[in-house]
Amino acid sequence: MASEDHIVQDWSELAEGTKVAISEPSNASYPAMVDTKTEDSSVVWVIDSWGQRRAFDHREGIKLDILPDPNAAG
Repeated sequence: MASEDHIVQDWSELAEGTKVAISEPSNASYPAMVDTKTEDSSVVWVIDSWGQRRAFDHREGIKLDILPDPNAAG
């Protein structure tokens, strides 16, 4: 079995309602919103733009990037 290098991300800064861009190891990329997460932030549930709820473990190689808030001043 081949060893794969995966990104292990710290998701502690993510809060419910945070809009994120999800990048999967398969190169799929799409927007979503954080629904909830475990207390230790190792698993995050998101709702994608199609309304599907998915869970990701921080060791899966999934990258969650916080999207800028279009309503933020700056």
